[in-house]
Amino acid sequence: MEAASDFTMWALFARATLIVKFVMIMLVLASVWCWAVIVDKWIQYRKARAEAAVFDRVMRCLTRSERSPRASRKRYSHPACWNGGAVTDRTAG
Repeated sequence: MEAASDFTMWALFARATLIVKFVMIMLVLASVWCWAVIVDKWIQYRKARAEAAVFDRVMRCLTRSERSPRASRKRYSHPACWNGGAVTDRTAG
């Protein structure tokens, strides 16, 4: 009589029929797969945001350097802004 009042997850799984056990295992596997996809997309999203931030920084620097190359070199000395002299070479001649 005591076995019938045992409602732990393992006891319920052990008393289930073969088809119910199969369905439960498939649901667990589907859940793990879904979480793997969620984590992968989250990592891809973070990488894309970082790349977009770098792209945005470079584009802002290029736009400013086209207006005033000397001022942009003084204010934006980071290599991402003028790409190691590529913008200054383009504006020089």
